[in-house]
Amino acid sequence: MNIKYYKHKDIDKFMWDNAIANSHNKTIYSYYWYLSIVCPNWDALIYGNYELIMPLTIRRKYGIKYLFQPFFTQQLGIFSKTEISLNIINKFLDIIKKKFILIEINLNEKNIVKNKKYINLLDNQRINIRSEYEKIVLKYSKSNIKNIKKAKRSGVFIKKYANSHDFVNFMKKNLKKQIGVLKDKDFDTLQHIIEYSLKNSFGVIYNAYYNHNEICTMAFFLIVDNIAILIANSSNIIGKQKRAMFLLVDTFIKEHHNKIYELDFAGSNMPGVAYFNEGFGAIKIKYPNIMINKVFDIFIVS
Repeated sequence: MNIKYYKHKDIDKFMWDNAIANSHNKTIYSYYWYLSIVCPNWDALIYGNYELIMPLTIRRKYGIKYLFQPFFTQQLGIFSKTEISLNIINKFLDIIKKKFILIEINLNEKNIVKNKKYINLLDNQRINIRSEYEKIVLKYSKSNIKNIKKAKRSGVFIKKYANSHDFVNFMKKNLKKQIGVLKDKDFDTLQHIIEYSLKNSFGVIYNAYYNHNEICTMAFFLIVDNIAILIANSSNIIGKQKRAMFLLVDTFIKEHHNKIYELDFAGSNMPGVAYFNEGFGAIKIKYPNIMINKVFDIFIVS
């Protein structure tokens, strides 16, 4: 199988996006514009006439070139119009294992791999909203329904918003626990994603307000190919107390049901986050995480 390594400058943008748009396992994260924001110098492995493609998100540190999973980019991996066999997946992985001594990436849910030495399965949560709102609500947990009602009783209301600068500043202010993980450059990346998507009409910000005009929760959704992904959200203390995020997600579902196919929560292995997502009727879906560290000649499982 003649899989070729392409430098970023040699990747045909239109052929890439056409291959993604026609793939059976496409994700929002895999489009050329998105990859170029989260990792401007990404390369790729390509088979044939863009029949099989795999973006390679590359960083360099201490002179070492390695593969990493960019923030706000849950799944990447190999994409194809048809199902991809384990044999083909292994051929792609063999190439990156030879080229990079450090690999920390996520494949997509259709890239089924079995090597337990360096594969760990992560959780995502997703809900089908191609149905009547009343039917979707029947799958809500009692806890989520209770919290939605609490938010309404507390005077919380939801509106769309369109200012990426305000959104990112709100995120910075309220994600104190993650300040050590998310750097200023990561927030700049998020703002770039939001600005691009708002400009091209496939992104939307929803805000939760109380006391008429005070923001307590914000959430940003990307909507591409009839799938919405909850890319980022945060709440201040008031938002958490008033359960504003519950009402915000419910409002998004109410306004988009039967218009798009799915709401992808870009889920989490964190029990509290998973519990929130599954409380809306979301189902759990696994996707592979690969961590290989040949710097010390050992395999690491995340």
